Amino acid sequence: MKEIVIDVPLAVSCMLGGFAWPAAALGEFTSGKLVAKDSEISVSPR
Repeated sequence: MKEIVIDVPLAVSCMLGGFAWPAAALGEFTSGKLVAKDSEISVSPR
């Protein structure tokens, strides 16, 4: 029979990161870090 060994600390850290990203994204959005201002976006001339 085959045996599977799971790295529990790595699995827990990945799960916590997966569950925490919506809160982190909301925090960055409300603080203004998530999006750039229009003046910071360069537009090439056409």
